[in-house]
Amino acid sequence: MGIDRPLWAEMRADRITEGDIDLCRKLDLYLQFGVETMSSRMAEITRKAADGEKYVRAVDATLREVARSGVLANVFLVLNHPGETPATAEETVSYFERFVAGHDHLTVIVNAGRYQYFVGSDTAVRHAWYEKTYGARFGHPDWYRERGPQFDLAQANRASDELSDIEPYVERLKALHPEIIRKMPATQQLRFLSHLRQLG
Repeated sequence: MGIDRPLWAEMRADRITEGDIDLCRKLDLYLQFGVETMSSRMAEITRKAADGEKYVRAVDATLREVARSGVLANVFLVLNHPGETPATAEETVSYFERFVAGHDHLTVIVNAGRYQYFVGSDTAVRHAWYEKTYGARFGHPDWYRERGPQFDLAQANRASDELSDIEPYVERLKALHPEIIRKMPATQQLRFLSHLRQLG
């Protein structure tokens, strides 16, 4: 008996293997990857990985294999994390600009979000260190107690002395979406829309 529901799985892009991806293709899974950054420096700052360069290489290999196999996947990125600079943001954005330009067919969707300050997170616990080390500033650390658009308040942060405005980088990643959809086979476009309807 078939299952008339979208099947998805959230995985680390630096841990999945080629064999795993092939199995996901056979199961028709929609993959979610919390990649967050393609800067080796930021991978270490955010504690995504102890070895940032190894992390970036592994994620790159995974995304290329996913694109080759035709598995539908969503990549989530977080920009403006404390410690982010124009150089590290550029690494992430330019990586995906090259990735999209370098493929005639794509099933990898890219989503960019801004860092949000969450109480109890590692960043919140060590916020004084991030301020001293990078010049980070947290605009509303008690946003959950404030009136107003709390989602926006949680994002009202400065990542470093060097980076005051993350918006241009976020907009460049958003601008990739039409090109990704244009390069996506029609069958995968329909699957993607089906997932959005049923998961949303």
